[in-house]
Amino acid sequence: MKAESICERHRTLTKVLMKAGAGKELAEENACRIEHVVSDEMMEVFRNFISD
Repeated sequence: MKAESICERHRTLTKVLMKAGAGKELAEENACRIEHVVSDEMMEVFRNFISD
């Protein structure tokens, strides 16, 4: 499902940005922008980054 995929991307990106030092609000704002353009390959890199 498309909406489910976008939500998962948003959650992952928010976690990555917060792990990099962004506050929750800033991370969520930027995740909204990034989730629509980041490649599937880069999303896999991000998933691996937060699972460490």
